[in-house]
This record gives sequence, structure tokens and C-alpha cells, in this order.
Amino acid sequence: MSSNQVLPILEYQDEILNSLLHNQVLIVTGEPGCGKSTKLPQFCIDSKSLSQKLKTSKISVAVTQPRRVAAIAMAKRVSYERRCKLGTEVGYCIRFEDRSSLKTRIKYLTDGVLLRECMGIKGLSNYNIIILDEAHERSLDTDILMGLLKSHLISNPKFRLIVTSATIDVNLFSKYFSNAPIISVSGRQFDVEILHSACKSDRRVEYVVNAAIRIHLHEGPGDILAFLTGSDECESAKSLCFETLQRLVSKGKSVASMLMLALYGAMSSEEQAKVFKPTPVDCRKVIFSTNISETSITVDGIGFVIDCGYVKQKQFNPANSLDALTVVPISKQQAKQRTGRAGRTQAGKCFRLYSESFFNEQMQENITAEIHRANLASVVLVLKSLGISNVTNFSFIEPPSGDKITQAYKLLYYIGALDETGDITLLGREIAKFPLDPAYSRCLVSSIICKCSSEMLTLVSLLSSENIWQNVPKSILTKYEEAKNAQHAFLDKKGDHLTLLKVHEQWKSQGRKQQWCYDNYINYRSMLQADDIRDQLKAIMRIIRVPSLIEDQLFEEFKTSLKTNLAKVRFALCIGFYMNAGRAIVYGQEGSYLAVRDNSMLHVDKSASVAILDSYPTWIIYTQLSGTTLAHGTIKMLSKVKSEWLEQLVPKLEKINLNKLLGLANEKRQRSDSENEEEKTEQVGENVKEKIEQAKQRYLKRKFN
Repeated sequence: MSSNQVLPILEYQDEILNSLLHNQVLIVTGEPGCGKSTKLPQFCIDSKSLSQKLKTSKISVAVTQPRRVAAIAMAKRVSYERRCKLGTEVGYCIRFEDRSSLKTRIKYLTDGVLLRECMGIKGLSNYNIIILDEAHERSLDTDILMGLLKSHLISNPKFRLIVTSATIDVNLFSKYFSNAPIISVSGRQFDVEILHSACKSDRRVEYVVNAAIRIHLHEGPGDILAFLTGSDECESAKSLCFETLQRLVSKGKSVASMLMLALYGAMSSEEQAKVFKPTPVDCRKVIFSTNISETSITVDGIGFVIDCGYVKQKQFNPANSLDALTVVPISKQQAKQRTGRAGRTQAGKCFRLYSESFFNEQMQENITAEIHRANLASVVLVLKSLGISNVTNFSFIEPPSGDKITQAYKLLYYIGALDETGDITLLGREIAKFPLDPAYSRCLVSSIICKCSSEMLTLVSLLSSENIWQNVPKSILTKYEEAKNAQHAFLDKKGDHLTLLKVHEQWKSQGRKQQWCYDNYINYRSMLQADDIRDQLKAIMRIIRVPSLIEDQLFEEFKTSLKTNLAKVRFALCIGFYMNAGRAIVYGQEGSYLAVRDNSMLHVDKSASVAILDSYPTWIIYTQLSGTTLAHGTIKMLSKVKSEWLEQLVPKLEKINLNKLLGLANEKRQRSDSENEEEKTEQVGENVKEKIEQAKQRYLKRKFN
């Protein structure tokens, strides 16, 4: 980590504090590693003049991060600097993990966690200052927070907001916050040589590993940071790099020591912490990372960057409700940020695995804000629960498309979170308490009625954690076949959800041992993560108040046929995902289904349990529809269901009045009433004018006669 003496932001401390004394909002920009994330909150809590201005003896600061790894890393660093135990004066809070206390004055938290705090009784009253860090990433939760904080500023003149980023559209943010002042922190950057060499996108792992090994064998000192698109690629690259170096050594090649690490968001805190430890003497460290290392965190000692030029991005198509996890080119701004990582502590080199023409012609200038490409159901529900009845009039920094808002309203109406007029229901308020996709939350509530909440808690936790299946490259044929056989032993012909539950049940029966996971090619970290999530969700389940719901009647009707808890799980899944039902196409390709929602054609992914077992049910519901493009999707997570379970649910898909649901009917009525009033006013005005003219004519007639 950087020492105080080399952090550029220290030179701006007085200017920053002076600005906060006279302004409610401050925009701070600066390159990664200049000290924004660690020093700004310390400036605030240590300033006596700012405490006096805000009329508090102890300032409390919340610092948001778009990623959990950054929130944890920053909290650990600042607690070290202030020589305090993590969780006391300095702490962090991420989804399903809270390391803070009543003593905490600097709390790092993900933007999603702060958004959920807004929904609590105290709201934002616990904080005097909020720092929205990495705002340039334009995460969905950050955009919503900005709208909420804008309102909070008006009613709380002693509250302060700092918006920070490595690279930010300062004019957009400053204008949004009433021309807030901007302070630009100049960084200290060494020269970085940029080298381009095009590679095939489907072989980027291989190219990245080869580049890392060439650097290790032929370049001078300095650790390597290599950017890939996802956790699977990072783990594959780490394995491939190790195997390649082993082959070189076995052939008699003299190879210096190399420490190979992966870094991505879903890793455990312990695994992530290894990246920040000093590199051993006479050893080079290579980190295979996702875009998490662009700006969120800073690793010292990097002399070389390898940039594959791509990023994995989730996009939502409201036309077919498809969530597509697509691999797309990074923006030019992201490319510059990646390059800059090589020049923080020494002159460096950046190996871009794409041509200059690709950079100039294929990459857009800036990243597309998440609000323009995400499913907005959770956003609409959160805003509704906060009392914002008309979501379309919310103060978005950049409003989303009407199609995405409409699709969110429809989904929430289907699961009963909104009524036919678009108002939040009692069920909707209970669903909003879960930090989950609303449909998953609906399943949890339903499981209480269906008496299978223990199994549903496990299932939703597994679906909310990292992929539990250990990926083995096909290049290692023996291990690949061994892994496939071990994993296929868990498959259930009734679908993927029961397959997941079978894995967890067997792991639990074996004492939750890591060795069992290793033997069966199951991701041990993911299983532990799922159990942690389950504990948190179970605590929320205890405070849920279940209103009268449709499944009360349905469960009573079908309970004699629902003889096992696993059957009840599939029934409860139907309640939350009936709009994702599909009927097998009798004639045609096996594994093809007709969606009941819109009659579109869907295909089961070859990795699904029913596909591997070649046992396709007549009726299914799916909880994951994804693809590599926004046009065509594949079903990746499905369960067999019975048609009679769907009969009383599916008709709701047709009984929907969009104008009424979106509040457009009232607007039209109000507009019509307004127009009628204007017509009446105009008519009255014309009558008055006519009467005045008649009186004038009578007066003139009397005068001249």
C-alpha cells in the first residue's frame, strides 16, 4: 500500500475541507491510487472546524464502493492506518456480512447496502457525510442513491456529499448537483509504454498467459496485472500458467519463481487478501483479474499490465425479458485506466492484446451506465417502498428507457408486489426487505405457506452465490472426464434446482468437509458463501409478515399430491416464476419450449440437468434465461412442474391494464379534466368579451342619438 508521503491528495486537504465548509456537495476527481478512497473520510472525521460547522462532536462517514472486495480492502487499510481494530472506529458492511459497530465512524459499504439502509427506519440519519466513490462506473445502485441524496440534501442543510472517481464526467455530475464545485487531484504517474498485438477473442486466456510468461522470462522487475473477463477465465489462466511453467522447468529451462493469483468479486475475503500481501523476495507476482482492478482497488508493485480488451457485462432486453451476460469491448476510458495501473510506482509497459484500429474504431468513449442495460424490477420496488409513487418522475441523473420501466412494473405486478394501479402491496413491502431479485424473494415468502422454507432458503442461497461447479479445462482430458462424471452423479431428472439441493444435502451429511468438495469437483468457497447467505436470509425470514396470498388456496388444493418437501419446493418456485413457464414443443427439436408469456421459442442449455439426462419434461419453469446475445436466450436453470399448478396463475399474464398499472390512466384523466377546464375558461372568456362589446355598442348608441 502507498505511504502517506507519496499520496497526492494530501496536498489538497485544506482545499477540500474549506470547500466542505461552504458547500453541501463536492466533486473530487483523481487517478487511481491518489488516496481518494482512504484519505477523504479521514480528513472529514479529523477536522474540528467541519465538526463545528455540522454541529456534531463526532462526524460519521459512509463511503460507498461498487464492489465488495474494494469495501473490505479499504476498511482494512484505513483501520491499519488509524491503528484500530477492524469493526471499531473503522468498519465495513457488504451484503450478508457486517463488520461495523456503534463505535464505527468510517464505514465502507457497497452502494447496494447503503440503498437498503435508506429503506430502514433511520434512513440516512446515521451519517453526517456520504462519499460516493467510483461514481464513474455508474452502477445501478449509485445512480439511485444520487437521486435519493439529492432530495436528502434539500431537507438537511448540515449534511455533506462527496462524489469521487478516478475519471468522471465532471460536468454531468456537477450540473446534476446544482453546479457543485470540482477539485481535481493531480496524480503522480510514471511513463507507460503501450504495445499493441491483436489476438483472437476466443483464445484470450491462452494469449494472456503467453504474454505473462514472456514478460516473466524476458522483462525486468515488476509484478504483472492481467485483465480477463470473468472468474472462470481468471482461474483457467492461473492453472494454465502454472502448467506451462512446469513444462518449461521439466525441459530444463531456468525459470525464476512466480506467484500466480486470481482476483474477482466472488472470491472470499481471505483469498482476495493474498493479492495485497508483499511479493516474496526473488519472485514475480502475476494477478489474473476481472475489471475489479481498473479503479476499485490499488495493488502496489505493478510494472506490467496485460489488457485483453474485453469485459463481461450484464444486459437486459425488455422485449423478451432476457438477461444476457455478454462479452463486449471495453471503453477507451477503461483502456486508459488499465494502462495507468502499470505506471504508479515505476515506469511500466502495457501489452494491449488488440490493434490500434480496434481501440480507435470498436471502443466507445465511456462505459454505458448500468441503468440503461439492467433489469429495473428491484429498483422500482425499492423506490416504491420508499414512498416514491411515480417512479418515472424520480430524479434520475440519466432516466432509463420507458420500456425497461414498463417491464419492471409488469414483473412486480405478476408476483403480487404491485397492485393493478401500480401501488405497492403489503406483500411488496415484505419482499422489499430481502436483498434479492424480487422473484426469488417471492419464492421465499411462498415457501413459508408451502412449509418448505428450509429447502427454499438453501436453494435461493445457492442461486445467489458463485457457481458451485468446479470448472476443469477440456485440455486436461483425464481430469475433465473425472470432474464430469463426479458432477453428473448429482443430477436430478426433475431439474437443476433439485440438483443443487442434492449437492448441498450430501455435503452437509459429510460434515461440510472441504475434501468432499475437492473429491467431487465442487467449489468449496461457493458452498461456504451459500451457507453464510442462508444465515442472513433466515434472519430476515423471521421478521416477515405473510399476508393472505393466492397460494393459501392453491396449497390447500394440491397438498395431498405434494407429498415431499422437494415437490413443495417446485410448487413454491411456480408461485414466484410462473411467468417463466414453458410447454414442450411436441413436434420439432427436443429441448425446445414455447414460453407461455409471449409464445417465443426457448431452448434448454446443454448444461442443464434434463438435457444431460435426456429427460425433457412437458411443463417447466425457469429461473435463469441467459445468452451471449440479446436476441436469443437459453434456459440454464429449470424445474419440472405440473400444468395444474399453473392453471390459476397464468391467466394473470393477460389480465393487465398497462395504462392503469403505470398510472397513465389517471394522468390522461387529469389531462382531460384540465383540457375541459381550459375549454370552459375559454368559453367564459369569449362570453365576457361578447358582453363587453355589446355594452360598448349600447353606450355608443345612447351617446350619439
